[in-house]
Amino acid sequence: MRDPAVATTAAEQQKARQPLVTLEHVDKHFGELHVLDDVTTSVQRGEVVVIIGPSGSGKSTLCRTINRLETIDSGTITIDGRPLPEEGAAYAASSVSPCSAAWRALSSAPFAVMSRSTNSITATGAESP
Repeated sequence: MRDPAVATTAAEQQKARQPLVTLEHVDKHFGELHVLDDVTTSVQRGEVVVIIGPSGSGKSTLCRTINRLETIDSGTITIDGRPLPEEGAAYAASSVSPCSAAWRALSSAPFAVMSRSTNSITATGAESP
């Protein structure tokens, strides 16, 4: 059985070398406050990134713009080589959305680690008897 994490075709190898998330010249203002100022960065597949900084430095705003919970004033954000649309709902509704795939993976991880089915956890987060 082929390991899905190992790229075998030339197209898969090229895609594996491309950043998963790319921000280019992203700007965001709240009135006169310039919260994100020409942010350019990328995150590779499998890379773990930690965003640190003092209160009010734009950490949450950066995450919210990638999730399209906040609009950006200028610049581009791409995920898996595809530019994000202006509205997050349109992107999340796509069945091939890398965001939805990432969310499914992240939300299922605690159940896999705890060896429990999603049905064993109630809506309040408590374990079912």
